[in-house]
Amino acid sequence: MNVIFKNKERNKSFSLGIAFDAQDRLLKEAELNKYFLSIKSLEDFLQRIDALNGSWCTCQIVPTIEGKHYIYMAVDHRSTLPLYYRVYGDELYISDNGFDLLREGEEHLQVEKSTRLFFSQWGFTPEEHTLHSEIKRIPSGCALYVDDTKEVTLIPYAQIPRQRYAVAELSFEEAKKGLEERLECAFDRMARVIDSAPIVLPLSDGRDSRLIAVALKERNLPTPITLTYGHTPRTATIKKAQEIARRLGFEHRFVSTLPPHYTRKGYTEDEEVLRFFRHLSGLSSGYFFAEYTSSREASKWFEGTQPYVLPGHNGDTLCGLKIHQRWIESEQYNDINAYFLTFYEGGNRALSKAEVSQMVEIHKEILAHYPKELSAQQRLEAFRTLELSSKYIINSARAWSYHGSAVWMPFLDRDLIDYTAYLNPEFRVGKRIYESLSDDYFRKHSIAFPDDASEYALSRSPRFRFKQLLRSFLLYQLSQRKRYFPRHDDLGFRHLMGGTLLEEVKKSTSWRPTTINGLSFAWWLHKLEQGSIPLREQ
Repeated sequence: MNVIFKNKERNKSFSLGIAFDAQDRLLKEAELNKYFLSIKSLEDFLQRIDALNGSWCTCQIVPTIEGKHYIYMAVDHRSTLPLYYRVYGDELYISDNGFDLLREGEEHLQVEKSTRLFFSQWGFTPEEHTLHSEIKRIPSGCALYVDDTKEVTLIPYAQIPRQRYAVAELSFEEAKKGLEERLECAFDRMARVIDSAPIVLPLSDGRDSRLIAVALKERNLPTPITLTYGHTPRTATIKKAQEIARRLGFEHRFVSTLPPHYTRKGYTEDEEVLRFFRHLSGLSSGYFFAEYTSSREASKWFEGTQPYVLPGHNGDTLCGLKIHQRWIESEQYNDINAYFLTFYEGGNRALSKAEVSQMVEIHKEILAHYPKELSAQQRLEAFRTLELSSKYIINSARAWSYHGSAVWMPFLDRDLIDYTAYLNPEFRVGKRIYESLSDDYFRKHSIAFPDDASEYALSRSPRFRFKQLLRSFLLYQLSQRKRYFPRHDDLGFRHLMGGTLLEEVKKSTSWRPTTINGLSFAWWLHKLEQGSIPLREQ
């Protein structure tokens, strides 16, 4: 099979990104390429990738003594550096963006019905699928192997947490100590990656970014510029972020998500913004326009020197945010869990009864694909991490890199993720253990506040438990009535995506968005299908 790299910078075997090997040695791009030299077999390749911890991807073309060659490709455990592929006849096309793999004459997308339904609800496509039926994305924690028969095989290697720690029976304090140790190791790795480079820290009033701020302070790294973006600097979130930065001795800057020249329609007609959307989407997910102006501005602050941006994504997720109590109590009820999954996140548009049934079936199929060694609750969390995080939240990494910044996400540390996966679930419900540990850090550095939210305290209230029992039913009933866009809009999405854009979606699509994100997904897919947005660079 001939291999054709659609990215102009790639014409042979390559590895991208940064990783730590089994001995915790730092492997940047040159060392990472050496790491994959002399692959002996598929088993050897799988062992090498399974030992890595970091943000990376690789494509290795290995010749054989018979004059043939094997193809080995893989992405990291959260696919922060994605790889797309397309088989066309005797050729395998490869790129880091699905748009590159469209062929001449493909000016309109013909999205399959089930994929369109799934995308409308979540904002990303399921598993290896994209919005194009023949273009695939290597799923998180998976390898792709092509042997001399030209058969393409996907092999999960990191979808089961590595069982290095006997943690399930630990007491709360023992588990908390173990979490602290692994969090410190993750931050130590972050420090080794950054070295002496300038730092930009997107800082909110939440726990994740505040913990990263503490880690930077404790390690005497270059003083970061903290950044908070939004509609206006007069919100409580931004004022609190400013105060956190002041107490830690860090500079703070505010960046508006609404440039003065942008109207309700203007950003959708900006060719540079559309290129940004294509870069993020890759034909497999929605986009983060909110970080566009922040990415652009931060890239100008260091006079040509590449900064490291440290988004705090995944901390809440790995430590128990939105773990549904009934998922833990009812692990044997996979059908019920598939139904809960359809509504528990809230959804992005109204679904008919028939569409609810279709979504439940899609969820059941996805959950069934995960390794059978995982419990039902672990499979639901796998959906959140392998699907939602890697295809939507992690888009922000591509948002920052679009304008030339390097990105590192310390909460995606694989050892940290694997440790938390085996904690007693009761310690993670409502982020109990995470809140307890982070509060210790915040008090130590005088950045704890009386109004710090507690998911765990909320989850203990009888009112909350009653609402959880009714949540799925109520969400379904409310979604059938009318659109409910939230009043709380720190990012200015209602300004950017309301007005004429809302009317356009109502007139041109069958979707009935229930969120601002749902509206943006509806607009994006509709424009792609209509050919109103060029599917390739001009």
